[in-house]
Amino acid sequence: MAVARLESGMIHSLAPEAVGGCTVGNSVFDAARWADGEVNLGAFRDKRLGERLRTMLGQMAGAIGAPIPMACQDWANTKAAYRFLSNSSVNEGNILAGHLQATQARVAATDGLIPARADADSRLGFPNC
Repeated sequence: MAVARLESGMIHSLAPEAVGGCTVGNSVFDAARWADGEVNLGAFRDKRLGERLRTMLGQMAGAIGAPIPMACQDWANTKAAYRFLSNSSVNEGNILAGHLQATQARVAATDGLIPARADADSRLGFPNC
């Protein structure tokens, strides 16, 4: 049985995976808030597709590594996830647009060196070395 309490709009739980979050140190990772910052609704022709991506990211962030049916928790959300992924209007660019913008903003807000992999994605604007 999960024990949870609502405090300042955040759910704190003894079983974070039961509420879509995970504990990192003494803080609680808010999957829904993270997903809000990683999705660019304007990247999709239909705003509902962006909303579905946001929902999926929130669900999957709470169940990292789990198959889609387990992360989505019920048949309706699982079916919606598979429909989203098979939609011809959805592509890699739509999905990554918000994440790339958020990553660029995080980099711009950081002083000093930022460790990066040698094969960093060129879409982030880093020159190949």
